[in-house]
Amino acid sequence: MKVAKLKVYANPYTLIHRLQGDTDGVTWAGLLPLEPNGPSEHGQTTRYVGATVGDATLLKPEETLTVKGKTAVTAYAQHDVSYKYSVEPVEVPNTPYYQHAVFANDLTGHSALVAADEATARACGINSTQFVAPLEILEQLRLEAIKRFAATNTDITEQELLELLPSVFAVPAKAKTQPVKAPTGGSV
Repeated sequence: MKVAKLKVYANPYTLIHRLQGDTDGVTWAGLLPLEPNGPSEHGQTTRYVGATVGDATLLKPEETLTVKGKTAVTAYAQHDVSYKYSVEPVEVPNTPYYQHAVFANDLTGHSALVAADEATARACGINSTQFVAPLEILEQLRLEAIKRFAATNTDITEQELLELLPSVFAVPAKAKTQPVKAPTGGSV
């Protein structure tokens, strides 16, 4: 039976962003844009699945040049942006665009979405033996992202990142103590 909507969590852990105004500032910035030219809900104001802009700080204002009464932008404004993520699953249309974003779910951190239930996982090509509880896999994705970032940024330790980048979600105790086997195989 084909499900009309997929229930998913956004994976904020695909990207760690360094805030430019604060030398120790880091934030989660993993985003999946809504499907381009895809079905949308009436009155939809968000641009990302399960995430909205939380705060934007102006770093550098827009620069313009006026010649003979005509004004042109020579440099766009620059902002430091942080995001708020939904702690509850969100629903998206069951399309190949979103199925692919869920199916890529593995511990490499490239998955933009995580299936919130087994019906969504099945619709995305993940069988029931491969399905992992979403909050457990999200915590594993967070820990893997921190480990990768610390390995390539020697000015900040893994322990500092763990303190600066708490989980966006309520983490089950089981996820903190045992590694999760990532789904493998299948096709969309």
